[in-house]
Amino acid sequence: LYIKMFKNKDDVVIERKAYGVYDVEFSLTNDNNVNIRNIINIDFMKIVYQLNKDLINDIKINKKDECDGELYLKFRHLFEDLGFPQFYSTMKLKIDRKENEVYFSANSDEVEIEFERDDEIIKGPKFNMECTITCPNETKLELKMRIILDWDNIPLTDFLEKICIKITKKIVNRVRGFVSNLIIEMNI
Repeated sequence: LYIKMFKNKDDVVIERKAYGVYDVEFSLTNDNNVNIRNIINIDFMKIVYQLNKDLINDIKINKKDECDGELYLKFRHLFEDLGFPQFYSTMKLKIDRKENEVYFSANSDEVEIEFERDDEIIKGPKFNMECTITCPNETKLELKMRIILDWDNIPLTDFLEKICIKITKKIVNRVRGFVSNLIIEMNI
């Protein structure tokens, strides 16, 4: 059983495979001759934050090396008027490169990053993401991602699920647009 929840004119597809399990797929091409594979790293999360400041209030990154890191995200209090709490998430990040593929995973976990704890801000759902990024050439990218959310601490309603998917779609579209139009200038 799967439900195709969202597909837009840009062919970003988000499918609900089961309760709390979603597949995301899209491809993109950078026509500015940027080697996309080279920009996928732990520090890329800073760009995700910059593109989504209306959704993400704060970010902290503990970069262990080029392939391992930890992340703290504090989301904006988007639905305060509806009585929903503000969320934060902590996760471990891992990147593995193989020829023309990049494997990226993020799993909610305790991290060594220092951040302000507040009783009013609760930990978001348990989060597991596995992503395979195939780069058939330097300027083309094909992404397949599985996101698993475990809402054991928050009752999930259809309404809340759709909001979370819409926010995910907004973040994906912004990052996709940024990478598609990225230009790197080299000073000689």
